[in-house]
Amino acid sequence: MSKKTPEQWQAIFKDQENSGLSIPEYCRKHHINATTFYNRRAKLALNKQRQMATTATAQEAPTDFIQVKPAPTLQQPLLAITLNTRQAQLQLPTTISPQWVGQVLRELNK
Repeated sequence: MSKKTPEQWQAIFKDQENSGLSIPEYCRKHHINATTFYNRRAKLALNKQRQMATTATAQEAPTDFIQVKPAPTLQQPLLAITLNTRQAQLQLPTTISPQWVGQVLRELNK
């Protein structure tokens, strides 16, 4: 039995997926040891993960430049917080206590 290249194994894996056969059925039909099939598939997946991790690390390598994004600006200052419920609309100043707003919402939810 000749040794298969990673490219040949990739083609075998793709052929098995497209065949509609289970892995054991495909292996029997093509005279491939199922354990070898699973081991090669796992090894290729691991190599692919390592390659992706290496590529990601290379892309994240620090540079001498720092990306700066401007802070978002509001077109108009926020003057009030508006709460809409089925029964009412409530406008509150932006300086209102968050705890108070939470208590109001709990009461409205009853």
